[in-house]
Amino acid sequence: MSRAARLQRYLEQERAGFDWGVANCCHFVAGWFLSETGHDPMLGLPSTPTPEAARNLVKVLGGSLAEAWTGQTGIEPVAATLAHVGDVVYVRVLDFEAVGICKGRTACLVTERGTLLEIGMHKAVCAWRLP
Repeated sequence: MSRAARLQRYLEQERAGFDWGVANCCHFVAGWFLSETGHDPMLGLPSTPTPEAARNLVKVLGGSLAEAWTGQTGIEPVAATLAHVGDVVYVRVLDFEAVGICKGRTACLVTERGTLLEIGMHKAVCAWRLP
């Protein structure tokens, strides 16, 4: 099965809602990353039950969400324009930052309402290529 088909299946099954501690954007992407690589980038990290706790953990892990993902995955980021379907992407708009999954011309993110949102890849800053 192609990565695009596996991603579509993952997105269809992913309906966990949103919870800062156990189902935020990082958990959403980490589930995909684990299914594709066998490595859980969230393994061993403490729960972050509030936005403040999440921001504090990000600071400990490198200062920005992008640096935290680089450290947790061991993969150096590339320009978002080099992302392929299934790669992890970092989006930053004003003071909003999140990770999502590249679907091609769009990226899929989970919102605080627990819904999946597709945004144009032109909003992505960088990406981590999955092996």
